[in-house]
Order: sequence, then structure tokens, then C-alpha cells
Amino acid sequence: EPSRGRAVPPASPMQSLEVGATSRVPPRLDPQSPDENEESSRRKVWRGEEIIRRHPALPPARPCRDIGWLMAFVVALVVAVSLGVSLWTYDVWEERLQSHWEEGVPELAAAALCSAGSSVVYVAIALAILQRAPAAVVWGGLGLPSVTCIVGGISALVVQEWSTSVACFLIAVLTICVVFRWRRLVPFTITVMRTVAGVLRAKPTILVLWLVSALLVIMWTMLLIFALRFAKYTADKRNDAPAHMARMAFIVMSFWGLYICRGICFVTCSGAYARWYFGVEVDRILAASARAAAKSAGSICLGALIVGAISSLELLAKSCQRCTNPIPKMIGCALACVLGCFGDVVEYISEWSYVQCALRGTSYLDSVRATLSLSTLTNLPYVAGDLLLDAVLALLTLFGGLAGAAVGRLATASPEWHTYAQGVGFVLGTVVTTTGLQIIGAGAKTLLIAWAEDPVPLEQALPEVHAEFVQRLIANWEALGGAREVDLVAGQVPLRGDGSGA
Repeated sequence: EPSRGRAVPPASPMQSLEVGATSRVPPRLDPQSPDENEESSRRKVWRGEEIIRRHPALPPARPCRDIGWLMAFVVALVVAVSLGVSLWTYDVWEERLQSHWEEGVPELAAAALCSAGSSVVYVAIALAILQRAPAAVVWGGLGLPSVTCIVGGISALVVQEWSTSVACFLIAVLTICVVFRWRRLVPFTITVMRTVAGVLRAKPTILVLWLVSALLVIMWTMLLIFALRFAKYTADKRNDAPAHMARMAFIVMSFWGLYICRGICFVTCSGAYARWYFGVEVDRILAASARAAAKSAGSICLGALIVGAISSLELLAKSCQRCTNPIPKMIGCALACVLGCFGDVVEYISEWSYVQCALRGTSYLDSVRATLSLSTLTNLPYVAGDLLLDAVLALLTLFGGLAGAAVGRLATASPEWHTYAQGVGFVLGTVVTTTGLQIIGAGAKTLLIAWAEDPVPLEQALPEVHAEFVQRLIANWEALGGAREVDLVAGQVPLRGDGSGA
């Protein structure tokens, strides 16, 4: 394969990744790279680089990857349903509970549908505003928590809830301080959002993916919410091993299936953005991306299982916090904190790895290795570190969940179901909003990965965006002690003081 970039000098034990059709983005080898003396670190990076070389972007044909994990999901789903059916046959439904259930389910289902519908409308409005005013979406996402806390504090003052009012105002002040600290990162985030919005305007068929995914997520979440309610009552009523096993199976399957739905949406959207970037199969972008995502269904199942298992364990750890014994409560709090942080990291890595699945058709583990190599040998961290994408989307998702909870409460007439309707509305609102906003997240992450590999298409299509990327790259390079002068046009690779590649 002909060299498409300038390599690191042979004196360096690290070989550069061939980045793009030209060397406009120099290879990366800085003090943050793996220690050159650690053979295991270098071996991991080289293995990921070899995967990138073996699997070019958007291959014309790709095999099915990790198909065994797709079969494992089907088998696990059958087992969970079988456990539920076997428990249903037992006489666990008393007359009082059955009548209570029959009276409450229609009302709760109606409230859940109202919450889900309001979340769909909320995401549609956010996407519409994004296509016309990306800056409003970014500033709105960063400012909504502060505005909400201020309104809540004023409302608490009116009803003379002094402690609640003080807490709301303190949270608002802290949020404003954080946004002020992030202010220099906002323009670059707006630039990336504007680019994603331009793709959505050029290829509105990508929005069809969101509607289909939202429908699947709503159906799955509603079914699992009521199934978990049944499993909880059955486990409390019977208090035996099969009942508790069924409850645990429903919990794992709920998270696993939910993350699979979200992963399919993410990979399909990522493939669509990648085809737009490289100009491949643009006329049938939706069908081609859907076929590619189907080939990666097994990889999505594996990634969803890892994240779903951590989420299930976190939920169980949080349930220990309701114990009266202080020892299990303390252990549950500590485990919930650790699992929550670890789960966020794994989910973040999985999203970047899903981009590799959509771009190259690699397996999940190979995609993780390719992501590690790409983030080590290219300048991706220099640019991605200046992006507030995940913070903006998280805050917008939180507001969508609160809106779903409010609609669920308003749609419930019986006071005894208000709390449960709020919980169901918040869960549905959060899930639907997260799935919808994945269109933005997938677009931004795919844009960064594709630019790190080949910056030429972006330079030709949107030179001002490419220039902003390069400007951020150089600024962060210098901030980390890199070379002051970088010849991006000639492909000059700066050298560190020891003579190795910089």
C-alpha cells in the first residue's frame, strides 16, 4: 500500500499511522503516548494500527462480526421469557392485587405513552432548532440547568421552602461557574454542531433512523417496565430462588436490549455520516448504512452486554442503600459510585468503538483496539478534548427526562399512581431523548474519527471547519509542550529533544 503520510523517523520505536491522503495532520507521538520502554503498551498500539491497515474505511463488502453474541442475546431473551411464563402459571395473583393491577395498568400505560410522545416532540424540536441555529442548542443545553434551578428556587421561596430554595440557588451558581469555565470551548462545539446540522439538512433521511429507533425503544422500555413490576412482586411474594433469578434476568435483559437498540441507532447513523464524509453510496445512504449495521449486530450485542451488565450491577448496588443495616448500605453506596463511574467510561469508549464498527466493519474488540491506536498515534485527543458534545447532550437529556416525568404526572388522574407515573415518565423521557440525540453524537464522533484518518474530504468540502480543527490541534499541541512551529502543508513532523518523533 503506498504511503499516504510522512512516517516517524526509524529511530523511534513507534511507527506513525498513515493519516489521510496527505500529511496535513501530522502523526502524533508525544509524552502522553504509551511508554516506549513498555513492550506491552507498544504491542497494543501496533496491534490496533495493524487492524486499521488491514480494514480500510467503508469496504465494499464486509462479513458478519461477533455473530455468536447475537445468538447469545436471542437465547437469553428466550430464557428470560420462559422464566416469566413459568412464574405466571403459579398462583401469585391475589384477587385484590389483580383488580388493583387491572385498574392501574391502563392509566399507567396512557401516562407512559404521553411521556414518550412528549419526549419525541422535545427531540424533534431540538433537532429542528439544531438545523437552523446550532448555537441556540449548545447554549440552551448549557443554560437549561441553571434556568431550571433558578425557577425552582423562586418557586420554593414562594411556598417558603427555605432549604430547597437555597439548594436550588447554590446549584444554579455552581452550574453558571462551570459554564463560564467552559466558555472557550463553546465556539468549537458550535462549529461541530453546525457541521452535523448541515449533514442532516443535506440527508434528511437520517432522521428516519431516529423515528424507528425511538419506536423500538419505547416499546421495549414499556414492556420491560411492567415485566419488572411483575417480577418484583413475584419475587417478594414467593421469596425463592426461581423468582429472584427471573427478576435478575429481567433486569439484565432490560438493560441489554435497551443498549442494543441504542447501539443499532448509533452505528447506523455513524455509517450514514461516514458515507457522506467520504462520498461513498451517498444516493442510497440509509439503505447502505442499515445493511452495514446489520453486519455489526453481533458486535453491538457484545458492547451492549458489557455496558448493560455494569448498569445492572449498579442498580443492584443502589438497592442495597435501602437496607436498614448500615454496613450493606455503605458497601452499596461505594459500589454504586464505582460502578457508575466505570460504566460511564465503558459507555464512552463503546461509542467511539461503534464508529469503527460502522466505518470498517471490524469486531467489537478489534474496534476498541483500533480506537486505542487511533487516539494514540493521531491528533484525535487534541481536537476531541475541546468538544463539549457529551456535556451538552447529557444536560439536554436530563431536561427531557424531567419533562417526561412532569407529563407523566399530569396525565395520571389517580393520586396513588402519581409517583409511579413520574418514575415511568422520567425513564421513558430519558431513554427516548438519549436515543434521539444520538444522531448528533454519532455525527460528531464520526466526523472526528474520519478527519483524523483522512482530513482531505473535509478540507475540500468545508475548508473553514478544517481550519478550525487544525487551529485547535496546534493550540493544544503547544499547550502540552509540543513544537511551536508545525508545517502542516509540507507534512513536517516535529521532533522531540531526544530525536524521536514528536
